[in-house]
Amino acid sequence: TSLAWWGMAAMLMAFVLAPSGHQITAMLAALAATSFLTGVVILVVSRGRHLAWPVFLTSAGLTALPLL
Repeated sequence: TSLAWWGMAAMLMAFVLAPSGHQITAMLAALAATSFLTGVVILVVSRGRHLAWPVFLTSAGLTALPLL
């Protein structure tokens, strides 16, 4: 949960600090990074036994797709 709150803080900071017109891009990047880190943490801590990690990594990939 702490990682999710840090991610939400990063999204808010991205929205406030990003130049005008780039807020959505910055927020998507923060959300993708949060989803990616959450997936990696779940994968490592559970040693792949918890099935949430592929969901978070897929979410990270789909969120980052418009950024490419």
